[in-house]
Amino acid sequence: MIQNLTFSPAVISESLPRSYYEDAVSEHFIWLRGSPFFCVGPADFNLIRRWRREGIPMAVVLRGLDSAFKKHRARRLRAEQINSLAYCWPQVLEEWKKVRV
Repeated sequence: MIQNLTFSPAVISESLPRSYYEDAVSEHFIWLRGSPFFCVGPADFNLIRRWRREGIPMAVVLRGLDSAFKKHRARRLRAEQINSLAYCWPQVLEEWKKVRV
């Protein structure tokens, strides 16, 4: 499973095969949602591709997703789910800024 892997921030997204980056991010999102039958939609795949094109390392994206879900769970009822990666975009951006400083 994706959650058991460790990713070095030094891994640059462009050096990873496109499908690996997209699959790892989408599977991690689905795992965090806790809904194994959820499918990531076209808009979410476009966002994943954008992150990769912009050179955001996969490890940074995964940390951003973790952070977004952690904050969401602290603020909201468990019944409310995050349905899109767009919700996680601000946290991914925040993690990326930390790495780039």
